[in-house]
Order: sequence, then C-alpha cells, then structure tokens
Amino acid sequence: MDGARIALLIARHGQAVTLRFAPDAVGGAWFDVPVVAHVMGYAAQALVDGSGVQQGDRQLRVSRAALDAAGAPRVPRVNDRVVIGGETAAILSAEARALRGAPALIVCQLRGA
Repeated sequence: MDGARIALLIARHGQAVTLRFAPDAVGGAWFDVPVVAHVMGYAAQALVDGSGVQQGDRQLRVSRAALDAAGAPRVPRVNDRVVIGGETAAILSAEARALRGAPALIVCQLRGA
C-alpha cells in the first residue's frame, strides 16, 4: 500500500473534521483546516497501565496528502485540537508514519468531547 492508496481509503471511509492548529507564537491565532480523517476508538487491549490511553480516547488518522492539499501549516502535534461533529477534542500525541520512505499518514491520540 502506498500514500495515495491510504489517502483514497481515508477519503472514501472517513468523516469531515476540522484540525485546529495552535498558535506558534504569543498573540498568534488558531488556524483551522477542514480535512477528511478516519476517527475510531481504541480496542480494549490498548487500555493497559502505562500506555497513556484512557477509556474514551480516540484515534485520528489523516493522510499527509490530505493535509498538504488542505493547506495545513504543518502536521498536527500536541496541544492542537480537532473538531468532530461540533465537539472539540485535544490532540495528546501525533505520530507521522512513512511508507517506502515517503510521509503517508499521521496518527493522533485524541481526548475529550
């Protein structure tokens, strides 16, 4: 599977969300970017002591291609937010994943809403 296939699958089976990028400087403004992402809950096996995953946390997967096409200023990171169905969740972690050496997917842990 390559980055284009991942982007296609997420676009086909994902949902509309808004990534809210936190200001990088004092006095800066939040920057909203609408994208299609795949949002899902964690499996019960992920809820183990020391994992950092709590009941109710969700995982967001967004293709790097979708971020670039939407004009995202950077990949999501801790302290950014995501609006899903009108409810806001915090991004607790974000991991960029590459396929064949090329950026393809961003996986975020969400909490709240």
